[in-house]
Amino acid sequence: METRSEILGLLTELITEDVSLEDLKSGRTAIEAYRGMLENGSSEEEELDDILPDIIEEFYSKQEDLISQEELKVQ
Repeated sequence: METRSEILGLLTELITEDVSLEDLKSGRTAIEAYRGMLENGSSEEEELDDILPDIIEEFYSKQEDLISQEELKVQ
């Protein structure tokens, strides 16, 4: 399982870099891993719990933007 630091790094990279929808699959997997850590009560790196929700929100926003761009290409 990835650590919170690794998840934060991956999501930050996916948000700031030019990526495709296919590239975002690894981000969705990382988000699921993070949510699993929260459900299991893992206390590792708790300070990142304040940062990760905002990063996750930005990730989903970028994903929605990419989906919209793809839909515009099809039209």
